[in-house]
Amino acid sequence: MSPSRFTFATVSVAVATLIALTACGGGSSTSPTSTGGATSNPSTPSTPVTVTVMDGLIRNAKVCVDSNNNNACDAGEIQGSTDANGQVTLSIPTASLGAAKIIANVGTDAVDVDNGAVPTAFTMTAPATGGTTAVVSPLTTMVQSKMDTDKVSLEDAINYVKTQTGLTTASPMDNFIEKRASSAEHRKAGDVARLLVLSMQKSKTVAASTTATTAATTACLTGSTESENERIKDSNINTSLSARLSDFRKTSDDLDDENERDDDNDDRKRTVAPVVPVCGTTATTTPTTTTPTTPTTTTPTTPTTTTPTTPTTPATGTTTGTGTTTPTTPVTPTNTAAVNGKALFASACASCHGATNTGMGANASATLRAIATNKGGMGFLSSTIGAQQAADIAAYAANPAAVQ
Repeated sequence: MSPSRFTFATVSVAVATLIALTACGGGSSTSPTSTGGATSNPSTPSTPVTVTVMDGLIRNAKVCVDSNNNNACDAGEIQGSTDANGQVTLSIPTASLGAAKIIANVGTDAVDVDNGAVPTAFTMTAPATGGTTAVVSPLTTMVQSKMDTDKVSLEDAINYVKTQTGLTTASPMDNFIEKRASSAEHRKAGDVARLLVLSMQKSKTVAASTTATTAATTACLTGSTESENERIKDSNINTSLSARLSDFRKTSDDLDDENERDDDNDDRKRTVAPVVPVCGTTATTTPTTTTPTTPTTTTPTTPTTTTPTTPTTPATGTTTGTGTTTPTTPVTPTNTAAVNGKALFASACASCHGATNTGMGANASATLRAIATNKGGMGFLSSTIGAQQAADIAAYAANPAAVQ
């Protein structure tokens, strides 16, 4: 065999081998690559979508496309983190743009350009619009929550949020930060958005610090991990806030009248932002947790052994009629009520009113009225303090020394 013939044969084998490898995927240009912190495939047509996350512009928020619609950012979903301008660009498959719901997880490692470091984590969402830009804000979160809760269209949800917040020309889907300098409505939108965030944060903080309502607070938490339960809390809070948007409109108007809308008055906004339960919703907790259970389990057992007309009296927490039977009959429910009231006051009231300021709970009707009107943010207690619990607190407040 001549040298030239040997060289030609060798080259022919090498070329054939290279072609075979290429056909089998070795060195293929279509292998998965990483884009924006998530895996994508360059062979799939995609569209870059710029997402802006805001209360103020939020840096280092984790943003993802919720491809499996479980309201969480899962491994493998397209995701990334926002920059100093609160923006991240995600490469989304073009065919999926119309279903690309966006989620922004704002953790305590995030920074709000307007309001500083984020003290309490919260989550915001935005519905799919099919466009190349998207805003994720407290207002878009209310739109998505309305869609999820009432199964309405995007258009109907947008109109609901506009009506409830008093917006006419501005849309809850707008970048209100970009437009607030020249638009009073967008300044209004930003004000409502800030109140919503403060309510989200306060609601989670209060739930975490209220020890006596642990059972009620966690009754709806069915996730197997802490992150899943946080997702449930965020979802329930947002549902409750969506149902109360008109309250935020009124609060914003009140702040406007008081000239308290400026960023310098964030403490004032935090004070008036309402608290909602992390389990259930504001609209459903009160009728299902107040009178149907407690009055039938605490007092009727003792009075029925004496006089048929007295069971309703102990249920109110009063001591009238104590001399109509024997001196010992009323003592047991009264002391039991006071003991229960002491525990309830310590867990539900003392954190705001002080451990020794028991007089704040001495009037059961006033306590229930304050909860019903959300005075001082007390509305979150509607899931745990009903007529009987308020009466127990009043029984304790009437004579704290008796149960020391």
